Formats: sequence, structure tokens, C-alpha cells
Amino acid sequence: MGFHETNVAALTQAVAYMGRQFVFRGVTYKGIINELEADSVLSVGADAMQFAVAVYVRKTGFPVPSNGEAVYIDGIKHRIAMITSDSISYTLQLEHPTQ
Repeated sequence: MGFHETNVAALTQAVAYMGRQFVFRGVTYKGIINELEADSVLSVGADAMQFAVAVYVRKTGFPVPSNGEAVYIDGIKHRIAMITSDSISYTLQLEHPTQ
């Protein structure tokens, strides 16, 4: 088994063990979702909360995402702010829709 195959197998096992469901484009997928982080950010007139979530998902069977698209986790809408990828996965950096 080569390096790429080893990484695919490890990701498959990790998603099966630690993965949670999320909805993208009306379809339910399973990926590794980090915990919500809330940071206070200075905003005009007051502090505002900025929420961030990262979703790690296999590319196989997942459509190519775009910035600004909606991702629902536990029924809460988030927006894709940034996408990173490698040969086997996407990492979707999400922000709360109020941002």
C-alpha cells in the first residue's frame, strides 16, 4: 500500500469513527467537524461574536464547493469563508451567517 492509499484509508476510518453529519446543497454528508469557537471582534458600536467551524470531508462523492455557499450543521446555517484542499479532502472554513 502506497502513501496515498494509506492516507485515504486513514481518512476513511477517521470519518467513520469521528464524523458527524452536515448538509450541503440539500444533501447530507459526513465529515469531521471541529467544535465551535466564538471570538469577540470589535465592531462599529459594540463587540460582535465571530464564529468559526472547520469541516474536513473526503473529496470522493462530494461536489466541488465554492466560497459563500451554505453548510448546515445541527440545523444551523454557516457560510463557507475559505476552502483548502489536498489530493483526498476539502477543509471548509465556515463562519456564522451573521458575519
